[in-house]
Amino acid sequence: MKLFSILLLLPLATQAATISGITVSNLSTADYTISTNTQVAEFRSANQGTTPISVNGNISSFTNQFSWFLGQSAFGGVSGNTIASAVVSYELSFTVLDPTNSGYILYAESELHGWLTAQYDPLNTSGSSIFARSGDLNVEVSRNGLYNLAPNLSAGESNIFVDELSPNTNELILSGGNTQAALQIGTQSFSLRVRMAQSGVVALAEAQGEAGLRFGLEPLLDFFYIKTPGEDGETASQLGHFTTISMLSFEPAAEVPEPGYAIPIAMAFLFYQRRRSAS
Repeated sequence: MKLFSILLLLPLATQAATISGITVSNLSTADYTISTNTQVAEFRSANQGTTPISVNGNISSFTNQFSWFLGQSAFGGVSGNTIASAVVSYELSFTVLDPTNSGYILYAESELHGWLTAQYDPLNTSGSSIFARSGDLNVEVSRNGLYNLAPNLSAGESNIFVDELSPNTNELILSGGNTQAALQIGTQSFSLRVRMAQSGVVALAEAQGEAGLRFGLEPLLDFFYIKTPGEDGETASQLGHFTTISMLSFEPAAEVPEPGYAIPIAMAFLFYQRRRSAS
């Protein structure tokens, strides 16, 4: 309760710094579909939306959701591998207006939520496998154009495979992290650049079956059996990459805390955010 009390002692009357100019740029592989006598494949990505900025006293926050789908059905009949792949990437940018240089603390949270799903056709295939891979998720954070990797917001790769011994799988991909709260002063521009390394689905040596990465978008092609909700029962609106930006601002009349004093304030801010998320 001591940390929470520190937060309650902060002035709550006037919010000096404000968040504005939120934009999202999709930097992913262009959407595509493939339909041949050996495969049907599809990739789609889109920003699903940004919540309105929520203001509660001196605390402002918003959440962005970016989603995608990558899937392939392989029919065999080829001597090599059947592959569909894509790179998922986007940039979230915003500006903090602080005309009085009153100061503020920024905090970012990242959550990746999706499913890798694969089905193998044992009636028409033997001795080969189907793979699906979700690549490393790397997040870079910039202030006024200078980017630095944010390891706490990033996530490692995930892989699944199915074959005649294990013909079905549906694996949850769930990871999250947050940045250390950082004290800032003055009007500045911020960006988070999110990039998932090459992801793909592969059918080896004439394997027949289907595999997909389900992260919040449905396939446009009716051919796919892998859709949301799958056997996990979740809807597409619950899947994707979610980024939440929170800001604690100081009043114009308040003295900006020294770095040593900013630490307990930041800890109190994080404690408050976690209490709010858990409630």
